[in-house]
Amino acid sequence: MTETDDIMRDDEFEAVVQQAFLDAFPNPDRTGCPSDEVLRLLAANKSPVNDEANAHVAQCSPCARKILAFREEIRKRRQTRWLWTAAAACLTVSLSLGVYRQFASVRNVRPDEHNAPSVVVATLDFSKEFPETRRASEAPPEIQKIPANSEELLITLPGGSPTGEYEVQIRPEGDLEKPAKAFSGSASTQLDGSIMLRVALDGPLHGGTYAANWRGEGEQFWHSAAFTSIP
Repeated sequence: MTETDDIMRDDEFEAVVQQAFLDAFPNPDRTGCPSDEVLRLLAANKSPVNDEANAHVAQCSPCARKILAFREEIRKRRQTRWLWTAAAACLTVSLSLGVYRQFASVRNVRPDEHNAPSVVVATLDFSKEFPETRRASEAPPEIQKIPANSEELLITLPGGSPTGEYEVQIRPEGDLEKPAKAFSGSASTQLDGSIMLRVALDGPLHGGTYAANWRGEGEQFWHSAAFTSIP
């Protein structure tokens, strides 16, 4: 047997001392023993150090045993609470990852809005294109220009134009042999009271001057105005 085998470990020594204390102060009649409520406070370190109950426990083995038992209960409750907290945290992380993966998968099948090419929108203001829509002192407006790669037209119609669905035709100015491109559009009243006709084009307009013809649903006659497409 080595020298170290003769030396009692600290935890063993503490256990022997604790057991000796628990047997050293028997109190079979439980004289002066505080209530279990007070002993639970002592076990949870929620009682002042100079409390009379502390002095009693120091000389009462039964009360000391109860305090040790209460402390074991507290330890187990804290351990259980920690396990539940850890489990809840793991569940929260798991659910968050599931939601993120589902959201990411949805985003992957959608077009990337930030990288999607923007639509080229051109505006034409025909609100004063005709003599009856402008003052006598006002000169006729200059022919308007739009980019040749325009994909959508926003046309401000003369005042009094009806809202709703429209037929739209665009053909090269003065060239009646070429067929007109036919479109449909919808006109609505804007906040400033103007009537805006929105038309989606099916391709670019080559450079040159064009005639835009339109008529609302139920109208018999076409309205026409010229514009220039610039490459």
